[in-house]
Amino acid sequence: MKELRPVIIRAHEKGKGVREIVRFLDIEPSTVSRTIKRFEETGSNENRKGKKQQEAEEIFSTLKRFFVVE
Repeated sequence: MKELRPVIIRAHEKGKGVREIVRFLDIEPSTVSRTIKRFEETGSNENRKGKKQQEAEEIFSTLKRFFVVE
């Protein structure tokens, strides 16, 4: 579905509604809604970072501050 994200976003920006996009692309409404929400929240259509990746980055950042003297 990642390859459909730019199409969904483009249609949304041109004023097409979720139902119209769903009918045209023959996909689930939740897919369209999530894609639009992701784009509005992040300004991107890329995958969001998973919770484990976010936690790992926070831990790394904390360790870096603790062990690296600037």
